[in-house]
Amino acid sequence: MPFADDVSLTALSRLADNVALVDVFAGPQRFRFNYLSEPMIQRLQSNFSGKFADELELHAPLDFFLSQSSATVEAKMPTYYARKSSGRGAHRKPGYSRLLLPTWGDGRVQLLIGVVA
Repeated sequence: MPFADDVSLTALSRLADNVALVDVFAGPQRFRFNYLSEPMIQRLQSNFSGKFADELELHAPLDFFLSQSSATVEAKMPTYYARKSSGRGAHRKPGYSRLLLPTWGDGRVQLLIGVVA
């Protein structure tokens, strides 16, 4: 597992349009959006940077984000979530997939790297 201190947005440049960095807090476990790419902010129609996930009304592409984040921390392994597209015409909801990667710091999972496609 990589160290949280080693995460560099410039090193993630190929994925820059789809990246979110999420701080992990323990006792109680909470997740705060540290960084969202500009295209992610546009997709969400809001900038969640600096806000805790449990205080927000999350929608695609962040459906089940809290559950997935908790599973990533507990397993100390990457987790994957996918939602198929559904509906037709004007009611069509596009599908997407999301990968969360844990990073280590201070003896625990300290930061999650999220990628949405």
